[in-house]
Amino acid sequence: MENETANDNSPEILPSAPKNNKPKFKKVASWVSVIRDAFSILATLVSFATLVMLIKQNERTYRPDLVLSIEKSVIDLKFNDSLVHCNDIEITAVGDSIGQFPKFYPVNIGLGAARNVQFNWEVDLHGLCDTVTFEGQTIPTFIQFAEDLDALVYKSCMYQRSADLKVDYILPVSSGGESITVEFPSNYLIAWNNLLVKMATLERLSPEESVDLVRKFINHFQRASLVIRFADINNQQYQKVYELVLVPQFIDLTTRKGLIRMLLREQNGRQAPKEKFNLIYKSDVHGARFLPVEI
Repeated sequence: MENETANDNSPEILPSAPKNNKPKFKKVASWVSVIRDAFSILATLVSFATLVMLIKQNERTYRPDLVLSIEKSVIDLKFNDSLVHCNDIEITAVGDSIGQFPKFYPVNIGLGAARNVQFNWEVDLHGLCDTVTFEGQTIPTFIQFAEDLDALVYKSCMYQRSADLKVDYILPVSSGGESITVEFPSNYLIAWNNLLVKMATLERLSPEESVDLVRKFINHFQRASLVIRFADINNQQYQKVYELVLVPQFIDLTTRKGLIRMLLREQNGRQAPKEKFNLIYKSDVHGARFLPVEI
């Protein structure tokens, strides 16, 4: 009995309480939520990037690209001694049987049609007319520029350039697009070559001074550019600018003839490469000279 009493008074052993796993479960659940959100954000970014790529690919698919070419890029120059009247200077495209001024031909090498195409010549005629002062020389050109008419006025006639060209659309050349002709402003060609000849024939200069003046003129007086504005079928606007550079090949003061080459440079933000050439400069006083010129 005493043993039973002793056993009855022994401390009671309680079962251990169950472990609480809720904090650990919440931590795992929160990490799962973060990973799920991260994948959702990543999927959104991938979808957005794919959409941007599709949009750009669509733009490239319908993007037009206009480039210019010159069929006859050499000008035949003839001039008289006086250079006072209209017929004292004659300019035609070499190889043109009907004596026309040079023309340009825009071609769409892109994949989409070019819409609302505008061709605008930007030329500076003010510095080529009236009395020109250059390198200490005062040269009367006997030409006046009538700004209201956009024309060069001689004593007996005038040269008025044609209006800027506007075209509704130009199809890609791969789709059989028709040929478009852009006329060059003839008044600029007349004024530029008129001043070139007058500087080359200044009698008061020595042969060395005359040669140097012609070289400086060619480098300084390059003021013609063609601005082309157009849109694609999505009405995205584009613009290209071409600079026209006139490069004399030879000037023969004995026969009163010359050849002028026309170069086109696209202004795309990069420095245009220099054009190096030799101008054959010939006269009774100078003889024949090779005049190195760099533009």
